[in-house]
Amino acid sequence: MLNRGALAWLNSGWALFYVVAQVCLVWLPPSVALALGARSIEGELRNAVRTPVANLLYDVLPVSSQARSRTLVIGVALPSASLVGGLALTWLDASRAALGGFGIAAAIVLLGATFVQNHLYNRSAQSAEPD
Repeated sequence: MLNRGALAWLNSGWALFYVVAQVCLVWLPPSVALALGARSIEGELRNAVRTPVANLLYDVLPVSSQARSRTLVIGVALPSASLVGGLALTWLDASRAALGGFGIAAAIVLLGATFVQNHLYNRSAQSAEPD
């Protein structure tokens, strides 16, 4: 199943749900159901799909690069993104439209990052295959 591209679909599908949730939060009227749906994407879907997929994405790397890659993502990229997001939220707090636009843009960047991950995963998997 993974050889047929399911990993890429799972990886990007999870991020696509983020984009859809953000668009719904910005454009649809507020409701408890909408908030719970968006929260379930962040909590349950991330734990059920994203965490196992991330492990598979790291596993294709050479063993010597796995720890360095995880450290870069978890120790540098995620805290940096949180800092940028926090600063943007502080700066945009007066404008609901700007905040919504930032949220949608961030979700689209996440989706784009999954496409890059998928490409790099496929390239690493192909180079790791015995000839």
